[in-house]
Amino acid sequence: MRTARTALLITTLLILAALMAGCTLPGSEEPPDLSELVSPTPQEEEGLTPEVIEVTPLGERPGAPETPIGLDIEAQELGEPTEAPEAEAEAVEEEEPPAEAVQPTVTPAPAAPAEEEPAEDIPAAGAILFVREGQIYRVSAPGAEAEPLTALPEGSVIRDLTVSPAGQAAAFTINGTQVALLDLASGEMTILDESPPDVVSHLAWAPAGDLLYYQKVTTNPENIPAAQAVGLWQMIYEAPADLSLEPAPITAVPETSGSEVALRFVLPGDRRLLLTEHQLGEGGLSRVLLFDRGLLPQPLEAFPSIGVLDLSPDASRLLFVDQSGLVESGADAPVPLYVVTLGADGALSGVQPVATDEAAYSDAAFGPDGQRIVALRAGVPLDVSQSVDVVLLTPGADGSYAQTVLGGEGAYTHTAVAWYGADAVVVQRVPLDGGEPEIWLLPLDGSAGMPLGVGEQPVVVPQVAG
Repeated sequence: MRTARTALLITTLLILAALMAGCTLPGSEEPPDLSELVSPTPQEEEGLTPEVIEVTPLGERPGAPETPIGLDIEAQELGEPTEAPEAEAEAVEEEEPPAEAVQPTVTPAPAAPAEEEPAEDIPAAGAILFVREGQIYRVSAPGAEAEPLTALPEGSVIRDLTVSPAGQAAAFTINGTQVALLDLASGEMTILDESPPDVVSHLAWAPAGDLLYYQKVTTNPENIPAAQAVGLWQMIYEAPADLSLEPAPITAVPETSGSEVALRFVLPGDRRLLLTEHQLGEGGLSRVLLFDRGLLPQPLEAFPSIGVLDLSPDASRLLFVDQSGLVESGADAPVPLYVVTLGADGALSGVQPVATDEAAYSDAAFGPDGQRIVALRAGVPLDVSQSVDVVLLTPGADGSYAQTVLGGEGAYTHTAVAWYGADAVVVQRVPLDGGEPEIWLLPLDGSAGMPLGVGEQPVVVPQVAG
C-alpha cells in the first residue's frame, strides 16, 4: 500500500518538475541555434523563433470538395503573419508589468473526521465519466452505480479523455496511437485516427462541438514534401465530429525548429486555436501561440516560462502558472497562479495574481461563473510525505483571492480536479496512508465528500438546457 502511494506521489513530483521544459519528444536531439533558422522579428522573444510549416487544409467545412484540393506547403516564421493586425502588436508593446502580488487569505476547512458519513445531498449536475482498468465508466448522478461504456482489450491505456461542449460525445486516445470518438447516447465508438507508431494526444473540441482537434507526433508527416519530411514532426489535425470528412492536418512544426508545441484550447471563430510552445534544451522557456492566419506568438514579457491551465467560459481570460522559478531554481521553487486577459485579437494583457504564496499550484480551473477557481496546491519544498490539497479561490472586492481547502487539509494527494456544477467539484485522490486512486465529489462548503469508486481522469458531462 505504501509503495503504491509513494510511486504515485513521485509521479506527481516528476510531472511538476517536467513543467520546466515541456515534454521532450522521443528522439529529440540537441536543438540548433534558433538564430540560424530564422531572422528574429520585433515581436519575437529571444530564443523562441522556430520555423513553422503551414499546411493549407482540405476544402471548407462541412462538406468535402468533389475533387481533392492539393495542399500548398509554405514555410512561415513565427511572428510574421501575412496580415497580422496592427492592434495586436500595439497590445504587446503597451503591456504593463503585472500588479504587485496580493497574498491570498487562506481559510482551511476543517478536516472531516474519519467516522463522518459521506455527503448524500450533493445536487446532480451532469454525469461523470472516468477511467478504470482501461475502460471508461459513467456515474449518471451522485450515489448511482458506475456503468462501463467501453469494452476495450485488456491492458488498454486511455488518456486525454474530453467531452464535447453539448455533452453528446466523448473523445480520447487509446494506447497513445488511436483517437476514438464515443457517442454517449448510443454507446457506439468510432476510431478517427489509427497510425502507430505515431503518437496522438492533446484533444480539444471546438466551442460548437462540430470539430475535434488533436496533435500527432510522426516521422511520416502527411502532405509534407519528401525533401522536408525529415525527423519528427508535430502535426495539428482537424476532424469533423459527424465523420463527414477524414481528419486532415492544418499546421505542422518540425523537430528542427528547436521547439515543441502543445494544443490547448479552441477559441470561438473560424479555426482559431490556442497552443503553448516550449523551447527544447536547458532554457525551458515557454509562451502562448495563437493559430489564426499562421502561428502568432503572444508573449508575456514578465513571465518567460508559463504553463496554461484553463480558458474562462467566455474565452476572455486564461489561467496560468509562472514556471520561471522552476527554470531558475529547480523543482522546489514556488509555482504561483495568475489570470491574464485574452483579447479578441489574441493579445495577452492585464495580468492579475491569484495565488502567490510559497506553494506550487497546478490543474486549476475556472468555475461556471468565470470568477471562482479551484486548483491543486502542494507545499514547497516538495516532499513525497506531504499532501496535495484542493483549494477553492474566491475573489474579493479588493482583487485578492480567499482560499478554502476542500475535502480535508493534509489528508490526501490529489492529482486532478474538475467542476461539478456550481456547488461541488469532482477529484481524483489517494489517501496519504496509501491505496488506489479514487474519484470523489467534494462540496464547496468544506464538508465531507462522496466517494464514487476507484478510478482516474474524471470529467463532467455538461448539462445543456432544452
